[in-house]
Amino acid sequence: MTPYEIMLSESQERMLLVAEKGREDEVFRVFSRWGLDAVTIGRVTNTGRLRVLEHGKVVADIPNAALTDDAPLYNRPMKRWEPPVSREKPESIDFGDVDDFTPDLKRLLGSPNICGKRWVWQQYDSMVLTNTVEGPGAGDAGVIRIKGSRRGLAMALDGNGRWCYLDPKLGAMHAVAEAARNVACVGATPAAGTNCLNFGNPEKPIHHVAAFAGD
Repeated sequence: MTPYEIMLSESQERMLLVAEKGREDEVFRVFSRWGLDAVTIGRVTNTGRLRVLEHGKVVADIPNAALTDDAPLYNRPMKRWEPPVSREKPESIDFGDVDDFTPDLKRLLGSPNICGKRWVWQQYDSMVLTNTVEGPGAGDAGVIRIKGSRRGLAMALDGNGRWCYLDPKLGAMHAVAEAARNVACVGATPAAGTNCLNFGNPEKPIHHVAAFAGD
């Protein structure tokens, strides 16, 4: 691989940790415990520049500002995402007087947003080094213990595709709130959230703000 390809993380090895100087061995021991490799590849300087060397030869020397504050910005045209269906119940729809809602209930229960997810999670190993306390399907969130302590870690994954499709911003808010509620339901305190940031093509205005949001 060329230095350029390595700098672009084309090898998919993108995990970089900035550790306090002199404590590198502590980091290496953690990686070794889990069978992972870790090496020192550089050091922090006060020059304000990013210098990359390959076998002692400088292959890049870039002002840090060019990669941060002075990086080019794209001003793409944007507009509110308008789904092809109404966000509200159309006036033409009448619920009417129905005595038997069984067929409608079955249709609802068959929806991916409501139906059981067992067929998905039962395909994967949910026992993490025998630390799983509450696995999939048992509660509102998964819980694993932290060995050597009286503490545990609860996690939840949520996201309503229909909400996000009709209103991406509101859908994202609902996803975060639902994940927090599910974590709280197992006795934990919601502390952090993450999003895989799958945004749409910025060159297509109608898709720019229609990014899926899930936590």
